[in-house]
Amino acid sequence: MFVIRLEHTIDGRIVGESEQEKARMAARQRAPLRPLTEAERQVLPKSMRATSERVDQRQRAHALLAVADGATFSTAACQAG
Repeated sequence: MFVIRLEHTIDGRIVGESEQEKARMAARQRAPLRPLTEAERQVLPKSMRATSERVDQRQRAHALLAVADGATFSTAACQAG
């Protein structure tokens, strides 16, 4: 196994940080979402596809489904746009 070192400057000094250290520093989800009901699971995909729906509402539906399927909040946000 190899370690990739990244160099960053903080206040004029070089700080090294391995990929493992970065992964450990990721914040955990403090308040996971409640499980979606069956009705919500049926409505959200329709909202995602509805062209009459506002874009932010379609993105929210996409993010909610992604989190419900096990994605992290940040991954779901990236997927939703």
